[in-house]
Amino acid sequence: MKPHKSTSKLVVGLFTLLVAVCPNTSSGIDLFTTADFKELNSKTVPKGINDPKLFTTAFPAVNKTPATVDDYLANKKAILGELANHDVYVRAYSVEADGKLTYLTASIAAKGKKIVVQQDYLNYKNVEADGKTSKVGVVLRVQAELVTKSADVNLSGLFAIGLAVKAGSAAGQLRVQIHGMSGEPVSTLIPLPSEISESSLQTAMQAVASLKAKFYDDKVIIVPQVIPD
Repeated sequence: MKPHKSTSKLVVGLFTLLVAVCPNTSSGIDLFTTADFKELNSKTVPKGINDPKLFTTAFPAVNKTPATVDDYLANKKAILGELANHDVYVRAYSVEADGKLTYLTASIAAKGKKIVVQQDYLNYKNVEADGKTSKVGVVLRVQAELVTKSADVNLSGLFAIGLAVKAGSAAGQLRVQIHGMSGEPVSTLIPLPSEISESSLQTAMQAVASLKAKFYDDKVIIVPQVIPD
């Protein structure tokens, strides 16, 4: 593979692409604020590799930091070869009035609850540094942020959420987040849904599947991130 001509430095940690569908605010229910995401972000939003020891331990092929676009492209296959672990899971949080998070243990939510449901695909490597194990890699995420408008809302999965919004039982927004992956094909595949619905959720999931297939595309840059536990 020919290296990219650019030698500009990459700011590791800023490769997050986001689309959001603005919720309907006519219900009178308080929607999400920045404060609601403070703890969520600390738990789930990946960060760039700023620790040189961690970086060079994870990816010896890229033996300097900060790395450039050329460094990542020239060593892309070696980097992907190190990302030998794959996880796919769904997790749900209830955001309390004080901003604290609790895992949602039931699939049914009461009226007036702020709920965040994430479906993640992780491709990562476990890295030992300074006596601590860290996951370092790429995250593709579909995230629904909802406020329930009636009791007994079924939140058993992303498509159940689409049905709840369609029925008027919840209002919210949909995010598609890409951490650790950049380039023209990534921007092209990011969906722009017009509303949170079964259709937009299906489109988001199809986009994630398409992005997974683009990992080895010559125009895609893989910039691994540290993934929170």
